[in-house]
Amino acid sequence: MLALGALLFSPMARAETVGAVEHLPTRCDVGTLVAGPDGNVWFSCFRQGPGAGGRATIGRMTPDGKATEFSAGIPAGGGIRDIVAGADGNLWFTLSGAAYPPSKSRPSAIGRITPGGVVTLFSAGLRSRSAPGEIVAAPDGVLWFSDDAYSQPPEIGRITPDGTITEFATGLKPPLGLGGLAIGADGNPWFTQVFDLPHGDGEPGGLIGRLDPSGTVASFGAPPAALGAPVAGPDGNVWFAAGNGRVTIDRVTPSGEISQFSDGRIGVPSQLVAAPDGNLWFTAQQSINRITPSGEIAHFTDCMDYRQAFSEATSIVAAPGGDLWFTSVTSRQLPSIAEPPTIGRVTPSGAITLFKAGLESEPRSLAAGPDGRIWFAGGGEQIERITPPTAPVNTFVFARGEARANGAAKLPIEVPGPGQIELRQLPSGATARATAATCGPAQVGLRLRGAARARLRRQGSVAIEVKATFTPSGGSPDSEVAKVVLRKERRRR
Repeated sequence: MLALGALLFSPMARAETVGAVEHLPTRCDVGTLVAGPDGNVWFSCFRQGPGAGGRATIGRMTPDGKATEFSAGIPAGGGIRDIVAGADGNLWFTLSGAAYPPSKSRPSAIGRITPGGVVTLFSAGLRSRSAPGEIVAAPDGVLWFSDDAYSQPPEIGRITPDGTITEFATGLKPPLGLGGLAIGADGNPWFTQVFDLPHGDGEPGGLIGRLDPSGTVASFGAPPAALGAPVAGPDGNVWFAAGNGRVTIDRVTPSGEISQFSDGRIGVPSQLVAAPDGNLWFTAQQSINRITPSGEIAHFTDCMDYRQAFSEATSIVAAPGGDLWFTSVTSRQLPSIAEPPTIGRVTPSGAITLFKAGLESEPRSLAAGPDGRIWFAGGGEQIERITPPTAPVNTFVFARGEARANGAAKLPIEVPGPGQIELRQLPSGATARATAATCGPAQVGLRLRGAARARLRRQGSVAIEVKATFTPSGGSPDSEVAKVVLRKERRRR
C-alpha cells in the first residue's frame, strides 16, 4: 500500500503566467454571483461571528477588485437565496426569513437594490409562511420567483418593477417542489418539478409546465421526471433534462409538443445552458456535452480525468467570447481529498482546458462578468476570477509524491496540456525532464541522495525543495519553487 505525501508549497513570483487565478477578498461568506448592468459583479453574502448577528448582505465587486457590502434595509437572521439582474437596471433578490419553517419574526420578502446600494423590500402579496427561492427576470421588466413555502403547495410569484406581487398556484402537491424557472421565448415562465415520486393519485411525479399571463398553469404530455431546471433555447423552445430509466434531453415547443433525445450515453446532467454558437451545452458527471436544436448530441471528455470519488463537473456558463466555462466539484467531506479544486473552459469545438493552479476553494457559483473575465466563488470570504487566456496555459500544480527506500522518487505534476517539464532539486541537484503528452499528471523522477535519503529511511518522510518549470507546446515557460514532503512507499506484506 502506498502512503502518499502531503504537499506544502510556497510559490515564487511568476512572470508572464498564463492562466493565473486572482483572489479578491471580501469580509463575508460569498454565495451567488451575478453580472450587474453597471459593469460590476454583485453577490449575496452572509456574515457570521461576534457582532455580525448572522446578517445577510448584498456585495458589489468592481473590476479593480474593490468590494462593498450593503446591509441597510436587510433584516438580520434571514438568508438571501438568489439574486438576478433586472431589466430596470437594478438587482433583485429573494429573502427567506429562515430555512424551514420560516419565522414570523423574520418575514420573507422580494428585495431590490439599486447600483448605488439602496435596498427596498416588498412583501405585500406574499402568502403566509412564504419561502421565495429562485428568481428570474423577463424582458418586459417583470420578475418571476418560486415559492416553496413550508408544508404548502409550491407557487410561482410575479413582481413588477414597482413592487406589486402576485402569486399563482402550480397545482403541485407537497412535498413536491419546483426544479427551476425559465422565461421562454413566448415571455411566459416555464417550470420543472424534479422529484421522481408519484403524487399518490396515479399521476407521474415529473412534469414541464407553463404559466400564462392570466395565471393558468398548463402541463404538457406525459414526460418522465424532470432532472433539473429548464432553459430557454436559442431555437425558441424550452429544454430540460428528464429521466425515467434512461436520461434524455427534452425539447418542448411553445404549443407544448415534447421531443426526447438520447444516445444512450448521457449521464445525469447538472445544468443546461444556451450558448452563443446556437446550441445547448450541459455538464454530466465526467463529461461536457453539446446538443444541437435538432437533437444531435456530442460528448467531450478530454482532461476530465477525475480520480477522486464524487468528483464531477457541475455548473456551466456561456461567456461572451463563445467559450463555455464550468466548475468541477469534489465532496470535501471525503477523507484524504487529493483532487484539487478545478475550473474548466470548453471551446465551441469541444477542446477542454482545466485550470487548477492557484484555486484556493471549491468553485461553485460561477458568472461571466461584464468585463469579459470569469468570476467564481466557493463560499469562502473571497471571490476568485480568471482572465480568459489567448495563449497556451502554463500554470501547473504539484500532486502527491512517493519515494522508495533507495531514494528513487516520483513527483506527479498536473499540467493543463502537452508540454515539457523540468524539475531540479534545490540547492544543487540534477535536473530531471519529462514530456507531457496531454493534460493531467505527468510523472517526473528524482533521485534522493545523502542526507535526504537518510532522513527518508530514518523518519519515513523527507522534505525537499524543488524548482519546476513547465513549457506548454507553443507557449512560454512558467517556473515555481515548492517544498515537497515525500513519504516512503509502504508495501503490502
